[in-house]
Amino acid sequence: MSTNPQEQFVKTLNPQTFELNGLDKAAESFYIPFFYFFENVFDDTNFMSTGLLKDSLFQVLREFPHLAGVLQNDESGALKIVVNPTNLNTPEFKETHSNKHFDEVKLADYSQYMLPKKANTTDAYLRGGPGKADKLVSINVIRFKDNSGVVMFISIAHVVMDATSYNWFVSRWAETCKHMFCGDAEAETPQRTLCNSRLELQKYIPAKNTPLGSIVDHSFIQGGARSKLISRLSHRSRAALFNFVIRASGTENHCYFITHQKLEEHREAAMLAASAKVKLSHNDIVMALIGIAVSQSLEPKKPKNALSKAIHLIKRKVVNVLFPKPTEFELGMAVDIRPRFDGIRTMGYCGGGAVEQRTLIPRNRMEGTVTANMVSKIASNVRLMTNSVDERYVASYIRAIVAEPDAMFRPLIYGAPPPAKMIVSNHTRLGQYQVDFGWGVPRWVSPLDLTAPNLCFVLPAPPPQDGIMVHIAMPGKIHMRMQKQTFWAEAARLIH
Repeated sequence: MSTNPQEQFVKTLNPQTFELNGLDKAAESFYIPFFYFFENVFDDTNFMSTGLLKDSLFQVLREFPHLAGVLQNDESGALKIVVNPTNLNTPEFKETHSNKHFDEVKLADYSQYMLPKKANTTDAYLRGGPGKADKLVSINVIRFKDNSGVVMFISIAHVVMDATSYNWFVSRWAETCKHMFCGDAEAETPQRTLCNSRLELQKYIPAKNTPLGSIVDHSFIQGGARSKLISRLSHRSRAALFNFVIRASGTENHCYFITHQKLEEHREAAMLAASAKVKLSHNDIVMALIGIAVSQSLEPKKPKNALSKAIHLIKRKVVNVLFPKPTEFELGMAVDIRPRFDGIRTMGYCGGGAVEQRTLIPRNRMEGTVTANMVSKIASNVRLMTNSVDERYVASYIRAIVAEPDAMFRPLIYGAPPPAKMIVSNHTRLGQYQVDFGWGVPRWVSPLDLTAPNLCFVLPAPPPQDGIMVHIAMPGKIHMRMQKQTFWAEAARLIH
């Protein structure tokens, strides 16, 4: 009998089809790509053993068999994953070597510029062409000089799981690897309750939609020719278009550190300044601070010199005729539906479980000196947006995505014109720094740079730091202006 985990995994498979739903379809074109930086603190010669990492991966795939399937569209446009044991879409697993020492990476604050070329085995977008299925899982183990450390690039197709499910998968893989590393028998690996069935999820989605005219309308932007065209493109053509937009917009990635103490100071001041009693979270405050900082950085400051002022005024008038100044700023966010449904909360659902909600804020409310009152108003808007995601909202969202295939692309194209928008994905509760494959937790975790313009990931800061890391992708000139703002400089420290 074979003891090879990959062969054992294949033997456990039966032909099966996983039907996907609207929550999955909303993320059809994208990957969730992250880097995990591990340091070989104890000079272990067997540090992050490739064989053990690979064996434990195939062990845990038994609980996620659809990750070895092929993504397909049927004639109606519905998505499904087909698992065929005789023709598997086996996860990609590579190993790359770097001539740099891990200490150099640490000194550079874990900047991705320190990684080898093609360290990321996927970019942010699916791009499979005719006869070539997109890998649903792609992994690259990057080893540093003198066995000083390892970076793991882990990319999973967003269509099969959201960020919460992604972190459950990585944590489960790490847990399995650690038990194998310690020599534990398979039976000793803790059992977890996980659910991949979309039919189980559907049982808890109500039949009634949210009434028209409610806050739900803010997320269901009207479509047009551009979104319909993009929805008809192949994954390969869509990826090429998105990557062109990133390059053309001059998008840059920068990371900022904000302490929990600073967030708490802003939160308490904002709640005191509120006209009515309101309970705000750190996420509400982060969204408000980011929105204000970006909105105030869209246009250059007026020069003080009289001649420069005149030239600046003429240039602005010409630009405003060609490209009207946006009057609203759009804040969007991914909202996890699991806590909003009793049954889903406890089932360990590992598919797509997030919806997008957005709010449009008049930019004149975000201008001038940043006060507690300003932060309070924007944060309260975010709180209202979050609270509006109820059972009916989720039902409406799923049906809209299924009925109108271009709906998932509308927030990228319509609404407030870029760059007067920011979509924020908050990962601070997902336990990235608890992932332990047997050699300790990561020193640093970060999303792939340049995933999309006007996109922000909020992650926990690595221990022992007490705070959050804010990764923002937007045009470089806006980053430069934002970094010069007094209020942002007081709240956030630039990492790289």
